[in-house]
Amino acid sequence: MKQQIVLDYKPNARQAEFHKSGEDYVVYGGARGGGKTCALVWEAFMWGLEHPGANMFIFRETFVALEQNVIREWKERIPQELYKYNESKHVAKLVNGTTVSFGFLANIDDARKYQGSNIDWIGVDELTKHTEEEIQLILTCLRSAKGFKPKFRGTCNPGGIGHLWVKETYILPTQYGKQVIKDPVYGVTMKFIPATVYDNEVLMKNDPNYVRRLENLPENEKQAFLYL
Repeated sequence: MKQQIVLDYKPNARQAEFHKSGEDYVVYGGARGGGKTCALVWEAFMWGLEHPGANMFIFRETFVALEQNVIREWKERIPQELYKYNESKHVAKLVNGTTVSFGFLANIDDARKYQGSNIDWIGVDELTKHTEEEIQLILTCLRSAKGFKPKFRGTCNPGGIGHLWVKETYILPTQYGKQVIKDPVYGVTMKFIPATVYDNEVLMKNDPNYVRRLENLPENEKQAFLYL
């Protein structure tokens, strides 16, 4: 008798757009509270199920941030019947043989450790916590020996060491998400999906005080954290 597994996830409009995007590089975010980590975790899981035997990675800037945000989100939301998690290696192996590894990029030396790797899908939570050099180096590993079309998915908040390069690479060229562009050097298609706390219906309902706290920040911080 087959077991029925219910996926407890109803994406909001922006998250749904993120999941439907077929571009090579897609970055989702722009302000705090937009449901970005949740969307990234579910995108990794769904892509992994569709590509048996794939090698996938999700990165953050430190292991503490990785564990408290990404790994925690994965364990709380993804049905345990569909994967096995190796605590020592920080790897989730899906039922179809796909592996989702959780790693951190604290500096350029961490990125260099992956040189020569073949990674079918790369996700980076909080791009603005990384330098452009770190991300460029890790993206040299984005290639598939299995014939899959490699994908890069990222999320971002305003501020951080990578604020300027992320804005100049993904936000301004796409006119804040109004158009898809093609990178003239690498030839990949690139898309930005703006999202704010107002797009996150679950957070708005469950914690309206969070929105009020953002709305009462000093003007500069409010513009950055509440909008784009």
